[in-house]
Amino acid sequence: MAAAAPTRMYCEVTKNEGAFANQIFFEIEGDTARVVDGNILNEAGRPIPARIRENSAKKLTISWDVMLTNNRGQQTTMAYRAAVLKESNRVILTAKPHGYSNNFTARGRCLQTQNPLPGS
Repeated sequence: MAAAAPTRMYCEVTKNEGAFANQIFFEIEGDTARVVDGNILNEAGRPIPARIRENSAKKLTISWDVMLTNNRGQQTTMAYRAAVLKESNRVILTAKPHGYSNNFTARGRCLQTQNPLPGS
């Protein structure tokens, strides 16, 4: 029996407070996930593991952390969360820098794709 192919999604971020790349890619295979965007490719050079928080008929919620470095060399870990509403394919993104009280949000739309994740 052949294993099911992973589900891959391409998400375009349209309403962005600046903490998100314009494009984010997800891959879900069973109970594991990977994510990649321009920030991740810049820092890690490849997709990174993500955690599936919910995968119901209505919603897929994924979270991941990325260590980011600004142009002055300061580093912080950013905690990201994406909630994909399956009926409408809308995505709601949040980001919170560890150790700070501010939050960032973004919205967009996701589509399933057969293309491999960038940097794979």
